[in-house]
Amino acid sequence: MKRLPVLFSATVLCVVSTACSSESEGTPAGGGGSGGSSGSGGNACGTTVVAKPANNYSFRSTLTFPPVSVKPDAELTFDWSEVTRDFLGRSLNPTTDIDAVNLMLWKLTHEDLQVRLNADSLQQRDLAVVVSYYTNKAATTANVFDFTSVGMALPRCDIWPYLQLPGPDPNAHPECPDWATDTADGGFDPAMNTFTVMIATGDKLGAGTRMIQAFKLDAASTNTEVVVRSDSTHLEYSVDLDALEKTPVPSGTGALTIDWASMTTNALGNTFEPDDITRALVAHYDEPVSELEAQFLDLETLSEGIWRGTIDAGRTADLSTFTSDAGQAFPGIDGTGTWILALFCGDCRNPAPWYLTVLEPCTP
Repeated sequence: MKRLPVLFSATVLCVVSTACSSESEGTPAGGGGSGGSSGSGGNACGTTVVAKPANNYSFRSTLTFPPVSVKPDAELTFDWSEVTRDFLGRSLNPTTDIDAVNLMLWKLTHEDLQVRLNADSLQQRDLAVVVSYYTNKAATTANVFDFTSVGMALPRCDIWPYLQLPGPDPNAHPECPDWATDTADGGFDPAMNTFTVMIATGDKLGAGTRMIQAFKLDAASTNTEVVVRSDSTHLEYSVDLDALEKTPVPSGTGALTIDWASMTTNALGNTFEPDDITRALVAHYDEPVSELEAQFLDLETLSEGIWRGTIDAGRTADLSTFTSDAGQAFPGIDGTGTWILALFCGDCRNPAPWYLTVLEPCTP
């Protein structure tokens, strides 16, 4: 059976959620909790903040995306016009906010796909093929034959084999000269394989996913349309900011350094790869920690002040280089409200930070 060209890198699997897994099996589903290097205890009142497990928050999340049935060997269409909120609950315009639609066939049962996605243990061998459709911020529907691979159009005869149940009819597509040969051992058992369509903001494969809809081939189905809706994906999460030990830093001092080189486990309970941190921020809130837990996914929009930094390389960051949206440098913290410091893996699946601590002023 012919195989479509596949664009593949580590980021292909970093589709929706924080740690981008290697070929190891990763952490079992339901993993989470703060953790890291050996030892515990807080930082001294100095200008260098060393990331430690005791100062980190904990985060657990579960994504579910029930499949719909579709007719095999059918010209499928995909419609995302009804999506007005993404799985994080954020408003979405299906025309102007969606740049790419990624269609993936996984060599996993639906249950296994959800488990591995939530455990950040998806591997390259789990994915049979991925193709994409680029909306140009104009379309909200696409035909299965509109999808491309690495920007290249695909012959219909290369796509049809992926829409077959096991034991496809050798005479089903006489317009495809090699059909009988290509499908002799082909077809995809819906009990062992799962399709997903993922709509995304941005055109970087593996980033910016806003909603997932799973589907399966079903001989009893006459449905040829996969509709993505605002409830196609359901997210449940829990976060604990209250149990962490606050990190003391001198007040009114912007010249602080955060060092995460010794962390080994992130807040989700998965491997902390220090070189995968691509951005960090400090934010100030009027709300106490208990209220921030309830609105955790909106932390970047709720703040009274936020200063961001980009990490191109290295395992430390100088907070004095962080700036607000208005270009103002980070001035240091004070004794009002709640201050947090967070580290993110920008190319990974889960939008939750790998490390987040609450800062409190101290006297050196």
